[in-house]
Amino acid sequence: MGISGNFEDGPIGERSYACRCIERGIKNGKITPKEAQHLRDQQATISVERELAKREGKITPRERAEEQHDLNALNKDIYRKKHNKRRVYQ
Repeated sequence: MGISGNFEDGPIGERSYACRCIERGIKNGKITPKEAQHLRDQQATISVERELAKREGKITPRERAEEQHDLNALNKDIYRKKHNKRRVYQ
């Protein structure tokens, strides 16, 4: 299920959820620009891996599990970066 809470969304919904969380963290000043870039790079890597798997044909259950693992790690990183002591003061 993941953090998005919607079974139909699957990994796509979780990727957009992660993007919204990153943007919200930046807007609130809870994520620094350097942290945001790291998170976006992590998200881009997940997207590239998914596109490569799609190009090979069908996404295997193993590839899907690896993607889910990577998304879970991304969501944990977002949470950690939003709740650490670093702040952007505007």
